[in-house]
Amino acid sequence: MKKRAGKKTAMAKAGGGVDTGTLRKACSELISMASGGMPSGGAAIPSRSALDDPFEGRKIDGVIEPRKPPLYWCLLARSSSVLPAVIRALEIGVESYGYEFVPLLAKDGGKWYAKEDAQKDDVWAMIQGEGAERPTDRSFKDMDELLAVELERLERFYDNFSPFDSFTTIRGRFRTDEETTGWWTMEVLRDALGIPCGGEHVPSYQTRMLVRDDRPTDMTQARIGHDWKWVYEERPHYFRLFVQIKGNRKHYYKQFMDPRNFSYLTGKLIGSPDATTAATEMIYCGKYVPGSEYGEPDWASQEYNIGGAFQAERGNFRHFRNNLIPAILLLIMGGGTLGEDALKRMLDTFENVRGDDSASRLFAAQIPSGIAEAATSGGKIDSPKVLLQILTQQQKQDSTFQQYIQNCAKMTMGSTRVPPILVGWSNDYNRATSQAALEMFEAQVCRPKRNKFDDLQNRVLLPEMRVRFHEFRSNGPDLMDMDTVASMLTSVAGAGGMSINGAIELGNKFLGTNVPAYPGEEGNMPMTLLLQKLQAEAFPMGWMGFTKDNAGKAAVAVTDLVMDALLHIRRSMGGKLEG
Repeated sequence: MKKRAGKKTAMAKAGGGVDTGTLRKACSELISMASGGMPSGGAAIPSRSALDDPFEGRKIDGVIEPRKPPLYWCLLARSSSVLPAVIRALEIGVESYGYEFVPLLAKDGGKWYAKEDAQKDDVWAMIQGEGAERPTDRSFKDMDELLAVELERLERFYDNFSPFDSFTTIRGRFRTDEETTGWWTMEVLRDALGIPCGGEHVPSYQTRMLVRDDRPTDMTQARIGHDWKWVYEERPHYFRLFVQIKGNRKHYYKQFMDPRNFSYLTGKLIGSPDATTAATEMIYCGKYVPGSEYGEPDWASQEYNIGGAFQAERGNFRHFRNNLIPAILLLIMGGGTLGEDALKRMLDTFENVRGDDSASRLFAAQIPSGIAEAATSGGKIDSPKVLLQILTQQQKQDSTFQQYIQNCAKMTMGSTRVPPILVGWSNDYNRATSQAALEMFEAQVCRPKRNKFDDLQNRVLLPEMRVRFHEFRSNGPDLMDMDTVASMLTSVAGAGGMSINGAIELGNKFLGTNVPAYPGEEGNMPMTLLLQKLQAEAFPMGWMGFTKDNAGKAAVAVTDLVMDALLHIRRSMGGKLEG
């Protein structure tokens, strides 16, 4: 959420009464709006793209049915030999690194200013005088109190999103839903003041959309304008309802920011909100698929490959379960025969030896002697004999459709752009190739998905929480090589560009510590400039005025600064450092 600071906008106040010219202009604008024109003042008019719902043919009682049931995608994904690992890799790679609340302001000498504002204009002075447009807006005594309230609202919503699961766990379910069915849905709960305070994950395979409203409904949307002031805009929007279907039960949800009240049991409009029957709000987020109101998974094009590989694996399973190739082949040739009792005893002996799960099965066949045998042997009929053939080698060498199954798995992974190394399908890799695969996966797949989620939070949810001076940011993996980091730090430190807070930040990042920044401007000054400042304070006349007295003063100043920084780090780590 990009903030712009330092720009002032002047509002010209109109005074006096309304003359006939103004009244005539207003009437002409009303006539223009009634005929479909745009008002000159730039007031919002309804979108024309949502009037006709293109999915009328797939709706049942107002509920739009997807092209394929989402449960079908769930069962198809579970039947694949590679998709569960692919979806798990996406869940871990995108959602498992947590999040943070990034402050957009910095403090200097008791004044808060935007970090990107080179002029360091006082933000608290900018927002003075803005009126309270909603009950959630309140007055604050200073900027410190306002920032504390914002942080408390963020922690209440995200750190306590669900009573039993962390928000990172819930995000993992969102990711699993989107990569399996093509979309995810989130229920949003509000407190008595209308501020979002928590929510729940609603399984996507249970969720359906209803058709959009025939007429738009005005909603109030908050955004951050120039000078950091809230701007409230009335915008018409074609809302829709959602329904969660579980067995014979249906629970209805209204679309997020819909100002109307609905019953969660019937989906009908109700006059006043009732905590026992009022529908809560839902946020839908899915992949855009032309020709479908719902999203679909990236691997939807591999539907037949997944089904074919499943049938091939199923055929192999049946083959081995039924043991179509016996271990021993017993042929009785030359007209010899075994009595039924003898043959039965022999077969029973092998049955008892092989066990239920063994593949040591005997196949016995009696080949009678006849005219055909005599004709092929010059009129001579061989004497009866027994031929025993061991087929265990053929059993071990048997494999069916293995190449086809591997090709299907490669094509499925290619549709999701997940490197084979992450799902155990790559054997010829080394450190360089694995590092390149992880960096590609992060840059091309994981980071864009996190950015999309962050944009939804910062653009939709945070303004509803009246949060403007913080930003929601998802964390990602640190793929930087430690040798590269060490070389970079050596170069920066050698050039005199390292500061105390810079060293603390790098230590927190690579060592897993949580040391806060060193207060004051000394913490952000490069070491070379800091030493020059101490030198100037200790030696006003430069090195030419070096004496025993000011040398001791310089040593004391440097020692105090170093000890103060070390004590600051020690206190932040709970006194774990000794010595």
